[in-house]
Amino acid sequence: MKVIDVKTAASLKGKYVFLRVDWNVPCHEKGSIPLIAESTRIINTKETLDFLRLHGARVIVLSHFGRPSVAKKTLKEAVVVGNMLPPDFFSYEDAYSFKPLVLEIGAILDIPIRYVENILTSEGRHVLSQMSDGDVVLCDNVRFFAGEEVNDDAFAKELAACADAFVNEAFSCCHRAHASVEAITHHLPSYAGLALFREVSYLEQVFVSPKRPVWVIVGGAKVSSKIDLLMHVSQKVDGLIIGGAMANTFLKAKGFNVGQSLVEDDHIKTAEAILANAIAEIVLPCDGIAATCFEDTALITVDYAAIPETHSVFDVGEKSCALFAEKLSGARTIIWNGPVGVFENDRYAGGSMALAQLLAQLTTKGVLTLAGGGDTLAALAKADALDKLSYYSTAGGAFLESLEGKVLPGVKALINTC
Repeated sequence: MKVIDVKTAASLKGKYVFLRVDWNVPCHEKGSIPLIAESTRIINTKETLDFLRLHGARVIVLSHFGRPSVAKKTLKEAVVVGNMLPPDFFSYEDAYSFKPLVLEIGAILDIPIRYVENILTSEGRHVLSQMSDGDVVLCDNVRFFAGEEVNDDAFAKELAACADAFVNEAFSCCHRAHASVEAITHHLPSYAGLALFREVSYLEQVFVSPKRPVWVIVGGAKVSSKIDLLMHVSQKVDGLIIGGAMANTFLKAKGFNVGQSLVEDDHIKTAEAILANAIAEIVLPCDGIAATCFEDTALITVDYAAIPETHSVFDVGEKSCALFAEKLSGARTIIWNGPVGVFENDRYAGGSMALAQLLAQLTTKGVLTLAGGGDTLAALAKADALDKLSYYSTAGGAFLESLEGKVLPGVKALINTC
């Protein structure tokens, strides 16, 4: 994989460079004006963006924003009746436009940014022709093009004609074979951005050349959402801690009574198979914080051998936290995906907070710690431990699929770039 470096960046002075980012950020409205509610994904692209600008590249930013439907729907309807759409078919949707966010994005990055609705029109090309070295232009939602999500090569080729090089700084999109992520690399010299390269490097340290013992913590509500992850890591790592509501399914598979706790009965057999075939040591909670319902404030701490039939478990207990700490004390690499309780409610946040603090402490002792997934990062932030780990990923699905052992189309494309 080629990463953007000083020599390459210097060669791009005065050249047009596509920078694919993921600025699909959550927003809220103040009156009728949308405002960015959380800007981490924007901030994480600043290093590469500034690097290109300072070397004189003319940066054209590509990103998606939400899930616009008109272009996709039009394409499907055309296919049904046997018609062909032009590869650059474009349908603007006000609700998914970057236009009202451009000034705020510029303020977050502390740089001036120009906006262009459709880069492939004469107006769009005129905007590009007015760029100077170091300028930045943000194209509107790339998913307004019908060819984007179907990875249309003709669309990618037309897009590529606007630039001299391509840099991917959107690891979170690399599990999607979309035109601005995969197909475009067949038509332009392509490079990994600095943050994308770091993320791939950390994941390689975990699975290609790991410091062992490697432990993975998987939490969350449902086994069904993480079957591939559980099956893969149980064969690859030294230890696997399973927490959250999904642990109930595994505990029931082992014959424990879990009361009224959430269980996926149709995945009991899946849990049994994972337990039976795992190479990793699998560790489950031994106690929990339980109540008759989520709103009940009369909490009890119970061992899994004695959960009342009337109660549900919403967090792990102190014995489980001590067990997890004992198992992780000898680890050299730890990956965390999914909280071990309903941490959003302070009554059930103790287990996830303790785990976050434990990983922060182990990081100071030289353990490589990685975390990913929106809920996991929220739990770390709540524990004021987000920046105390070796690395955290905002990539969501791409991070999860990497842990599942899948080859990401966007990463593969950068390895096989023209």
